[in-house]
Amino acid sequence: MGKDKLAYGDFYEYQYERAPWCCIYVGLTANESHSFRDVFTHFAESYDIHKVVKHYKTYSGPGCANYMSDHVACSAFCIPTASIMAYHDRPETAELRLQSLQSGEWDFAFGEYCFWPTNASRIIAEEPDLVAPYTGCIHMVSYDKQYSPKDFKMQAELLERAVRTNWPDRPVEAFIYEGNKPSILISPSRTGPLP
Repeated sequence: MGKDKLAYGDFYEYQYERAPWCCIYVGLTANESHSFRDVFTHFAESYDIHKVVKHYKTYSGPGCANYMSDHVACSAFCIPTASIMAYHDRPETAELRLQSLQSGEWDFAFGEYCFWPTNASRIIAEEPDLVAPYTGCIHMVSYDKQYSPKDFKMQAELLERAVRTNWPDRPVEAFIYEGNKPSILISPSRTGPLP
């Protein structure tokens, strides 16, 4: 039964406390959503991360991953930057960020975008007021206790590098929680402080 759930991206039965997770963000133009998905799909295929079967007739739980490996669950998607900003600008965002760091809870980070840096969704790094219309988001969490935080971090860094390689002129931001401490991978073109 559990393996069937994993085939559909439902990894919650295997989730454990203080599992490593990461959030990666890059600003996109209106016509770059397909290329963003292609970049992630190419990366995923290279690391044995497969697209899941989508079949929700009887599922009513939390959001499922759209890519899975034997160790990690991933969601890769594009969203209007205005939607992320609406979440991020709420007064409780700073509290959710602190709570995520203290408890290791990834669902706040994924669902509330509380680790989205305000400088992440830019088309041109030198123009801080020029916000990209869309943001490419990659959320990844480990669901395999045997998968070390070191290996998870290495995979997250490789993924961040793949995104940066395809959008070298954009700020690409990655926030990695290693199970006990956070790491922030900063794009060379980064402008301004993290929120």
